[in-house]
Amino acid sequence: MTETIPTSLTLGSARITRIPEFVLDVMAPERLFPGLDPASLSDAERKLMTGAKPDSNTVPLPVHPWLVEWDGRVILIDTGAGNGKSRPFSKFFENLDNPFLERLALAGIRPEDVDCVLLTHLHVDHIGWNTRLEGAAWVPTFPRARYVFPATEMAFFETEAGRPRRALLEDSILPIIAAGQGETIPPEGGTVEGLFSFAPAPGHTAGQMTISLTSEGQEALFCADALHNPIQVGRPDLSSVFCVDPATAVTTRRRLLDYAADRPVTLLPSHFPGSGAGRVARGAEGFIWQPV
Repeated sequence: MTETIPTSLTLGSARITRIPEFVLDVMAPERLFPGLDPASLSDAERKLMTGAKPDSNTVPLPVHPWLVEWDGRVILIDTGAGNGKSRPFSKFFENLDNPFLERLALAGIRPEDVDCVLLTHLHVDHIGWNTRLEGAAWVPTFPRARYVFPATEMAFFETEAGRPRRALLEDSILPIIAAGQGETIPPEGGTVEGLFSFAPAPGHTAGQMTISLTSEGQEALFCADALHNPIQVGRPDLSSVFCVDPATAVTTRRRLLDYAADRPVTLLPSHFPGSGAGRVARGAEGFIWQPV
């Protein structure tokens, strides 16, 4: 399953474009969400979960960084999985060869046009295009950009769980720091460029953060992996297999949905199918996902 064409939406005076990299479509619902009984899914829920494929036995997980053009600035929110990188801990990300930069060019953006790269967390599918291989060295893909990421995420690579994944640090984070382009956000969050606000959103990882912008009274909230699939909007107690602290992830998700349901907020998760973006409404039985 592939997606190839960037798609855009306008929010206030900001233009936000979904840049597709690839789609991971191999996980059964009960594998993605431990504890979920597939038989409990209604036809509508299964269609929502599988991206309009009610008979599918797998859940698509698109990987798509977000491009923001706003106030004369060009910003990337996360950078996908990247190409040509050794990922022995996951065959799905091993030595990929995807035309991500060509798709960015379809949106009218060259690497040197990017002013800032904002990273919600430091997982394999969110930091890969931070760098590209030049000769034998990994160098920043976006040569003019500031790269900003949560400081708390760095500590993971010193833990027992993080050591097998140090390749991520070595090929996608340390080169940008060595180039003088890396900056960190403190655990309580903060503001970048006077335009974007980081806020803690733990559970999926210890240091994951959401990133928001507000333009002309409308808010875009890049919520990363606080939500992996639209089914979690109606069933916020479902945490994915990728969440290191499922209970905290539920608390974060409920807080996020409560916030979005009461305000003019567009949520932009990292792995939703379709447009990838939507609004949250309150229904008689809980929250409802409304794609935009």
